[in-house]
Amino acid sequence: MIYCNNIIMSQRDPSQKHGVGGADLRAPLNQQQPIAPEEEYPLKNQLWLRGIFAALFLAALVSTMFNVNREEIITQDECLRDYTFVWTSGVNDYLAQNRDLTDRYIIFCSALMDFMLLNFFFMWLNYWKSFRVIICYLLFFGCRAMLQNLFFITRLDGFLFRYPGFPSLCVPYHDSNDFYYSGHVGTCFVLVLEARAKKWYKLSWMCFFIMCNQWVMMMFIRTHYVIDMVTGIIVAHYFHILSEKISFFVDVSLLRQHLTKPDKREKWHFKPCDVCGWSNKRATNYLPAEEREILQRIYSEQKVHNEEVKGNQF
Repeated sequence: MIYCNNIIMSQRDPSQKHGVGGADLRAPLNQQQPIAPEEEYPLKNQLWLRGIFAALFLAALVSTMFNVNREEIITQDECLRDYTFVWTSGVNDYLAQNRDLTDRYIIFCSALMDFMLLNFFFMWLNYWKSFRVIICYLLFFGCRAMLQNLFFITRLDGFLFRYPGFPSLCVPYHDSNDFYYSGHVGTCFVLVLEARAKKWYKLSWMCFFIMCNQWVMMMFIRTHYVIDMVTGIIVAHYFHILSEKISFFVDVSLLRQHLTKPDKREKWHFKPCDVCGWSNKRATNYLPAEEREILQRIYSEQKVHNEEVKGNQF
């Protein structure tokens, strides 16, 4: 066992000196120092903290429920109120009076979306092998299309979105019930998450910048309410999580990527944690390929040996 441990440790990255709890990975098993367990916070103190938190939560809840500001309740004459529209009414009025500037602004924002999506297709065809992001977009826009066919919203006050005089590859300019929820923001946020999952952090920040730019543009020209864009982010996030589970059937069961390219899926939401330990189903995600092969060979040889011993006993 000590010999096997030395072989395994020799396959690790020499710069990786410490593992979980500060254990020295380069030392043989019989020379490693025991990891001191962390002490749990006393149960009595935990009970006091829970009680204090519960009391504060109930006090805040009661104060919110009964301290109603009547000015915040809109009347029947007012359909709805978006304070981001109230705060940016001056910008909307200025853009309404300068339609050429508005058209150039729309062209610029649409060009950013086109560049981002073209870059995504290039990355997906050449580097990103998982179908997670494709499944996520199918779920995101499928749910969005269903909602838009069931629930209709009238034109927003100050609506300035129109065909700016230059076509776009991915931004439609025709008249449609394209409000809840925001496809612009959701599309960008999916790529923010996917780029981070692939460890392309600069690309992730670029997509985040484009998302913020789309948010500001749609607020200025009254294309979406703030609730549309917030919901777009939330829905995109949870569909990205769900897509990682669904993509297993395409990536592994159908395309067999785990046999030829086990690291290409690059799981983001469901992966082992190096803080809580290695006793989980995906601990091999943190192992180099050489170490994984050694462990598999050792396991196979030990299994054959156990079967031979069991056969000799009878």
